[in-house]
Amino acid sequence: MTTLADLVQQYPSMLVGELKVSMAAIEAVEQALDVTLPADLKWLLNTCGYADATAVPNLDWVRLDTLRFRLAADLAHQFVVLEDMHDSGVVLLDTASSDGAVVWADWRVAGRLGREEVAAADAEWFPSLAAYTEDRIQTLLDEE
Repeated sequence: MTTLADLVQQYPSMLVGELKVSMAAIEAVEQALDVTLPADLKWLLNTCGYADATAVPNLDWVRLDTLRFRLAADLAHQFVVLEDMHDSGVVLLDTASSDGAVVWADWRVAGRLGREEVAAADAEWFPSLAAYTEDRIQTLLDEE
């Protein structure tokens, strides 16, 4: 199984950015959202920072978008919004998953996740954050 560390070694230009995230900032978001983020996501943000293929474009947006989706879409507490892609959907991290599963879902079904079955056409599941990141890298490479 490919790890985030493996991907960073293979694609540093896509996963290593200038702006790193402090552990204090990461812990503040965990506290504000009452979740524990996966260790590999914390490592990625703290060691590599924000970059083109990082699942998180901005940790402050993660906090704000998650709180907004919890209120407006009744998002289950276990999910954290990694990125709101508006009409293209929303990328969510399942913090209840031991491997940090990620789902890219239509924003209209986000509130049903974790509560009822969602049609495959409305959501794409990735077994881990590394799997989602690998898919994102491939998409960016295909666009070049």
